[in-house]
Amino acid sequence: MAAVCPPSRVARVRRYARPIRPDMRSVPRLRAWARRKLRNHPRVDDAALVVSELVTNALLHGAPPRRGRKMRVCIFRCGPEVEVAVTNPVLPWTQPSPYALPEEGADSPGGETGRGLTIVEAVSDAWGIRRGRDTVTVWARFLPTPVPLDLMGTA
Repeated sequence: MAAVCPPSRVARVRRYARPIRPDMRSVPRLRAWARRKLRNHPRVDDAALVVSELVTNALLHGAPPRRGRKMRVCIFRCGPEVEVAVTNPVLPWTQPSPYALPEEGADSPGGETGRGLTIVEAVSDAWGIRRGRDTVTVWARFLPTPVPLDLMGTA
């Protein structure tokens, strides 16, 4: 979160965290938790949607929790800026990353999977992946007002 907050404001970062139980019923519970924590933020709907997508991805694609390595969702608030992040264990030999963007056309029009990170990219102002030795964290940032796509540039 330090990249979003200027050094003078880092001390004012509020952090909220919850463990993710390895059960799909965690998704709506954590979405509701995110809504409560961000209830006064103008991007509460976008952030809650991203929490749902990232928690679902962690449950579907991450390694199961093991001793000392649990799944968790965090929300960081620095003034009007918000970052949501989901961390989960991965197997060291997992290649490619389960968080690679889906290939175009990889999902069927009626399919229920394959669009999670595309949604995250569409509704957040920035997002990325931090990979540790045996964890992966996927994060997304939200400014109070979305940055227009034409100002963000393309990769």
